[in-house]
Amino acid sequence: MLLIRNNARLQEFIVAAQKNGSRIGFVPTMGALHDGHLALVRQASSLSDLVVCSIFVNPTQFNDPADLEKYPRPITRDIALLNSVNCNIVYLPGVDDIYPLDWIPLWISNPGH
Repeated sequence: MLLIRNNARLQEFIVAAQKNGSRIGFVPTMGALHDGHLALVRQASSLSDLVVCSIFVNPTQFNDPADLEKYPRPITRDIALLNSVNCNIVYLPGVDDIYPLDWIPLWISNPGH
């Protein structure tokens, strides 16, 4: 199992796999994996030649910074679990990989609600 921490390296593997005709399964997570996540990885494995699972605690999903800080991050355990279900690549991006410095957030409001 490969651990990849940046977009460019992940893209290298994805492009190479696509050139070989491989089917790629992707399971996005925020970590703290449980049986439901592992079932998704197993399903992706049954349908794909290469399974990528991301672990990214997305700061934009938390209104309260304290909740973001408290979110569990058992990365060693998560990696071991993913290895046990034949995940091929664990993608561990940083915030800058997901939200580059030139990224401009789009806020959509619904004034009627």
